[in-house]
Amino acid sequence: MSNLARIAFLQRPRTDQLLSLSRVLHVMQRVLVLKHWHDVRKSKSSGPAAEPVLSLLEEACIDSSMLAARALDAFFTTRSTYAMRGHELDICAEHFGYPHTTGFLSKERREELDRHIGHVTMLTSDAAFHASLREDLLRSLGPSRRFVAWILGTEFLDGEEAMREEAQTLLANLQSAAAEVAAQTLKPGTLEMSEDVVKATTACLRAAKSSFGPVFARLIRNAVPTNPPVKGKLPGLGAYGTLTFTGRLDDLDLLLKALSAIQASLGESSESIRILNWLHLSWSELRRKVIHGASLARV
Repeated sequence: MSNLARIAFLQRPRTDQLLSLSRVLHVMQRVLVLKHWHDVRKSKSSGPAAEPVLSLLEEACIDSSMLAARALDAFFTTRSTYAMRGHELDICAEHFGYPHTTGFLSKERREELDRHIGHVTMLTSDAAFHASLREDLLRSLGPSRRFVAWILGTEFLDGEEAMREEAQTLLANLQSAAAEVAAQTLKPGTLEMSEDVVKATTACLRAAKSSFGPVFARLIRNAVPTNPPVKGKLPGLGAYGTLTFTGRLDDLDLLLKALSAIQASLGESSESIRILNWLHLSWSELRRKVIHGASLARV
């Protein structure tokens, strides 16, 4: 995308810029709701809904899943690539100055979604089709999380406290969903967490001079990157992959206890409390997965 397009976006009224971001955040929030719907549907092993109202709702969720995945893929795709299949005035991540613009759907998958969207005679409710839509939504979690973390680290939302709070809540929910997905492929006795969460946790424990800091440092000393940054991309907040390391339930319990102690010492009015809440939520979700054995073997 040319610099002129970005300049033109930044010259738009502030209300237009915020509305553009708000719509993107709402699509990301919709992804989380739709993922939950697909998960519940899969756990119940349900077939096509029998009641007319439920059938309509199911079709709406199918449509919304395809639209959300395609919209976010287009948002994260570079303008030079996207211009061939979208309106030249559509907003993309590059307009905000985001440097990591790469779509997450293959060309073949985009074309398949294009064929299905708007063609009701091609809709299907079989398990394979639902699974493919769920995978599309899961692929959007990483790019979405990295973008929200990045936008929170810029000055774009300065003075917009309501939208900043919305974005921070969304980031926590995206991180939680991403941790849940990552945990599904873990080997017994293995923990996996987003690298930015690990780095932020290390920094917080060190800054607070927590007694658990050295223990945590030993846990992640031999951590292995499972999804390293893309070569040639400039690293930024949330632009890292995930780390896998050996750990136990007791380690997570002690870590959460240490984070809670830091939170209590800072108080609710501290500027750092939001970061600590995000970290506590991320590790709590991983601990929940370990306890319930849904994704990890008991350690």
